[in-house]
Amino acid sequence: MKHYKKLSDLSAKFSKVDRMKIVDDSGEPFSWNAAYSIYEIIESADALSKCVKLILNSNSDKEVEALTHEAGEILRHIKYHIDDARYYSYISQY
Repeated sequence: MKHYKKLSDLSAKFSKVDRMKIVDDSGEPFSWNAAYSIYEIIESADALSKCVKLILNSNSDKEVEALTHEAGEILRHIKYHIDDARYYSYISQY
């Protein structure tokens, strides 16, 4: 991951929150898990933005169809990381 230093710094800040100090069954702290998920979502949001720009600039129906599918896959990836961020699990209830 290209944001390892920022990820590590964010995890350290999160670890000051009592509930973020919880460690899951695999030994991963919620603070690390939440920080990782946030950075994955940020990267995915950038990819989604680029995909939308390509859709808007495309004159090919086939390309728009492929890019629409790609946008869906990016959204699926974002949803996965929302669901995976255990600290934010309440979001999945809606």
